[in-house]
Amino acid sequence: AWLQDRPDLLLQDSQGSSLWQESPGLHRVWLNPALPAVQNALVNLVVDACTRLPLDLIQLDDHLGYPVRFGYDPTTLALWKQTPQGAANPRPDPSDSAWIDWRSQQVTALLARIRNAMASQCPRVKLSVAPNPQDFSKANYLADWSQWIQQGLVDELVVQIYRNDPARLAWELAQPSLQAARRQVPVRLGLLAGLKHQPQDPSVLKRQLAMANGAGIAGIDLFFYESARRHFPAPGPARPPR
Repeated sequence: AWLQDRPDLLLQDSQGSSLWQESPGLHRVWLNPALPAVQNALVNLVVDACTRLPLDLIQLDDHLGYPVRFGYDPTTLALWKQTPQGAANPRPDPSDSAWIDWRSQQVTALLARIRNAMASQCPRVKLSVAPNPQDFSKANYLADWSQWIQQGLVDELVVQIYRNDPARLAWELAQPSLQAARRQVPVRLGLLAGLKHQPQDPSVLKRQLAMANGAGIAGIDLFFYESARRHFPAPGPARPPR
């Protein structure tokens, strides 16, 4: 209801569309983090949760950011044109490095507002983020989590590394960005336990767990619970109310 008749709060691609196809038949829209109305709504949502509920931690996943092909709505472009780079290149290619840096800074600024609000309103509640590996995360979703950690904006990092190839997982674990993060905050690893109808081979998962433990990772998160449903007994009939 909050978004109804408010398309100005949504990001657009270079063709003027606000829709992003995540998978066949599934489309999403993305809020514009540069807009005060969006920032206020998200900050208020987080503060409401952390002050009213008995939480130890709030986690923001890999949707903290937005696809690199977005940012071509009139509001975002107007803000960009106020910068020296934007004045020289008012409508850059999505992969332009300065354009990527500037848009990622808008995401970082939103996270900073969330962090500051939590520090004021619920200082005991930790803030965790669960992005993709750094290079992919920034280049594709404008989420520069190395900067978030350097600026002290998060208490925990959970990197989603969904890989079947052991060599690729080992390569990701050795990345300088991950090693640098481990020196500043607890780093957990997100592993793929399977999809709803495609569970992971247990032997593959055990090997990945061993690799993560050997790399000194603080903990493991498995995605996602639906992949374990087949191991649970079928639910019985609902109990009548007392």
